[in-house]
Amino acid sequence: MVFLAVFTRYKIHWLCCMLMACQFSFGQVEVPEILARTKSASALKSKGKFAYEKGDFLLAQIYFEALVNRKPDNAKYQLLLGKTYLKNNLYHEAENRFLACKDKVESAPFYLAYSQVALGKYKEAKANFDTFKKSNKDKASEEDETIYKNLQATFKNKWFERKDTIPTPSVVRLNKLANGKLAEFSPLYLGDSTFFFGKTTPDEAQFFYKTDSQTSTIPFRKYFVGTIDEVGDVTNVSPWQMNYQDSLQNYGGACFNANKTQLYLTLCERKFNALECHIYLSKNTKDGWSKPVMLDSKINAEGYTSAQPSLGYDSLKKAEVLYFSSNMPGAKGFDIYYAQYDKAKRNFSNASRCGSKINTSSDEYTPFYSTTENTLYFSTNGKGGFGGQDIFKAKGSMNLWADAEPLPLPINSAADDDYFSIDVKNNRGFFASNRNSESSSNVKTCCDDIYAFYLNQQNTVITQNPFEPSLVLVPLKLQFEYSDSASGDNRLAIYEIAQDVKIPVFNSSLSTLDTTFKLTTDKTYKITASSKSHLTESKEVDLKRATPIDTLYLYPKLIPKKAIVIPGINYEFDSSRLIPESIQKIEEFIYPLLIENPTLIFQINSHTDSKGNDEYNLLLSQRRAASVVQYLTSVKGIEPSRLRSKGFGETIPIAPNSFADGKDNPVGRFLNRRTEFEVVGGVEQFFK
Repeated sequence: MVFLAVFTRYKIHWLCCMLMACQFSFGQVEVPEILARTKSASALKSKGKFAYEKGDFLLAQIYFEALVNRKPDNAKYQLLLGKTYLKNNLYHEAENRFLACKDKVESAPFYLAYSQVALGKYKEAKANFDTFKKSNKDKASEEDETIYKNLQATFKNKWFERKDTIPTPSVVRLNKLANGKLAEFSPLYLGDSTFFFGKTTPDEAQFFYKTDSQTSTIPFRKYFVGTIDEVGDVTNVSPWQMNYQDSLQNYGGACFNANKTQLYLTLCERKFNALECHIYLSKNTKDGWSKPVMLDSKINAEGYTSAQPSLGYDSLKKAEVLYFSSNMPGAKGFDIYYAQYDKAKRNFSNASRCGSKINTSSDEYTPFYSTTENTLYFSTNGKGGFGGQDIFKAKGSMNLWADAEPLPLPINSAADDDYFSIDVKNNRGFFASNRNSESSSNVKTCCDDIYAFYLNQQNTVITQNPFEPSLVLVPLKLQFEYSDSASGDNRLAIYEIAQDVKIPVFNSSLSTLDTTFKLTTDKTYKITASSKSHLTESKEVDLKRATPIDTLYLYPKLIPKKAIVIPGINYEFDSSRLIPESIQKIEEFIYPLLIENPTLIFQINSHTDSKGNDEYNLLLSQRRAASVVQYLTSVKGIEPSRLRSKGFGETIPIAPNSFADGKDNPVGRFLNRRTEFEVVGGVEQFFK
């Protein structure tokens, strides 16, 4: 059985957020099923490495997480899991793994530096990179050589220390009509209030295995069109209408000619377990947009990818110039190419690389050419920007360019930034980024969201000294789970954070779910949204200096009516003593919930597997639940009246402890040994 992880972004490939399993039919697979037949540590390692080498990093992560859970003291296993986390853009998780093996594996400081750059921790990253340079003697792989050069360029150029003299642009993350749970791409203005973009639909990210049916739930990348106002609010989103669309094809980056009569687009398909993309042309006819026709072999080399087209203009020959990204023979990774249109032959010339001012030994992609500025915008991880993929710009055309330099904060970030576009007036545009993806429920840097930016708008900070305190308008959008409107039950609070003290700024019920506040740029704030039926959602906002002025989104979740499993809380064998990793999970997950929701009563539930007799397991689970409560009350200072504990022993399994033939099921037992939290009431109800 071949497993393929449906996800939306993987770092080593220039095709940001492209699906990994887009041309098959699949049935959904649960994680226990994946692990059920893998009993030994050596088998977990072998299967994890095989998945990693095949580029299936989500499946590799499942195996390596199980491996580390079984062998937590093995530093090399920690390194394997950390590298896999990097592939899946889990930067915080990767950093923790590399920290755990930093002093035990020679290459760990190298990968630690890479993960810390992606988190914007440049000082710590530089120190770890220097440590690696002094001690490393291993022969690096080609991929590691590329990472090494990127880190070198980052610390040499120090773009992250540059203080820009231009006004900071206003940046707004588009709302949920544009940004879903998975990846969005290729946003372009079609008119004053109309924009074109790509989106992955339906909004699901799951694991599948190959079958002969069930294609309806597999995500595919499609084009959409919507309306956008002057402050970035999106309405009226609908699918882009094009004749002869294949519902089971993936569409990628696209561009239009100047009068919007031709659409150059990317179509991708899987060939021999690799993704291959080509550039097509669709024309606007009296019957609508025509069936896409693939451009000839001068642009699309057989067996290679060409994608993400953008059109420039050669003023001397008065002809269009097609820019695109490709890994065709001669490229180093993925490079930016150009081809001139020959009006007499009615096709493009042979493609040529744009030269060393644009291309590096790493990957370059998502080119956008502004004909009004004679400037090429593109993304690269090879020029030492702010971390991850950064958007650069260079004046010139074809193979003659000025030096490229990165765009400033907040358009660029420590995360991956790409798909830049700007309108013909050069005062507004779009880009995509996976920075703290609000649309992803699990992985905060999994998927590209679309952002709009505005230059010299009223909500832009423009002062003689950009670091003087000033008032700035900060837009806020709220969405209470399963609630479409504001009510007196919904409340919003804003606190200024000064030396760890919360100073109230605003606290009131809400009459609207979209609002704007004037906040001071040299301060840090905490914004919270709550209701009687929802858990409190909060976000800390640091407006000091050149921090991005971004739309803030808060999504309070309904108070759960059933117990929720807390992953990663484990105990010493046959004991109720918490291990250090379990304490970390308590502080990261349970403790913040208690602090943010002071009126709720929580119950900690503990369960065991079927090993041992019933009575002993019941008593063991009761002691384990009580140990979590004791830590929260005695160490973290939570009021004891707000917590309860209960042990269930082996009475409520969520997976079989043994297989049908009676053999032991270690994965099932692992899932049954769990800790849960449950909301069991409010403070007022408890004291009645």
